[in-house]
Amino acid sequence: ILIIPGGFTGTIEAAYDDRVLDWIRTIDKGTIYTGAICTGVWILGATGLLEGRQAVSHWYREEEFLRKYKALPANKRYTHDGKYWTSAGVTAGMDMSLALLNDNWGERYTQGVMLDMEYDPAPPIQGGSPEKTSWLVEWMLKSMYDAGVDPLVDRLEK
Repeated sequence: ILIIPGGFTGTIEAAYDDRVLDWIRTIDKGTIYTGAICTGVWILGATGLLEGRQAVSHWYREEEFLRKYKALPANKRYTHDGKYWTSAGVTAGMDMSLALLNDNWGERYTQGVMLDMEYDPAPPIQGGSPEKTSWLVEWMLKSMYDAGVDPLVDRLEK
């Protein structure tokens, strides 16, 4: 199992690092499951392994980056296309991980893990996705991300 985590600066830099991308392609040849969480999907996408496959990533510029890597935006919390698994943000990665456990070890094992973690989400308000969040809150977060991502991507693409 290879799971690529997300992040910010280091994640974006890794998506442009040929040594990292080659390492992932090599490891992928021997995996049963290859996946990525959040912006880690950008790294997996940059390897070319998601080309033509359904995928999701963090909501921020999701369709733009998935199309850049020729993946098919799925608009779900997580996807499973062949041996490739992708998730939206961090908590969606928990859902994806549980689905991967269930796929491999079955319902009882997965329920045991869920009980051990006491995984029973009950957020205090509605939110957590662009569709359930105020346009102003989404705009503020997107502006904050743009301020960091745009200069970094511009530098790496030169």
